[in-house]
Amino acid sequence: MRKDPDMTISVSMFKKNFERFMQYVAKGKVLALEEGRIPVILITPIDASKKPRLKIRKPTRKWSDIKLPKPLKKPVDSLKYLMEDRESGR
Repeated sequence: MRKDPDMTISVSMFKKNFERFMQYVAKGKVLALEEGRIPVILITPIDASKKPRLKIRKPTRKWSDIKLPKPLKKPVDSLKYLMEDRESGR
């Protein structure tokens, strides 16, 4: 379902005026963003009948029931491993 935009603006303009344009879309308007005169994004409002609904359920167990793994027996030099990782170029 492709909609024609009601307004086309640059990505940088959208960034500068984010709140204003989000309110524009919330009113039911379609907004196209372009980068260098090339359309890249189409922002459309969500159909109210199709809005995702977040279901929050009660926890099944208490935090105190969760067992943590045993700590390592020997000390770990995290800086040493970080430096090795950076030097390897991964």
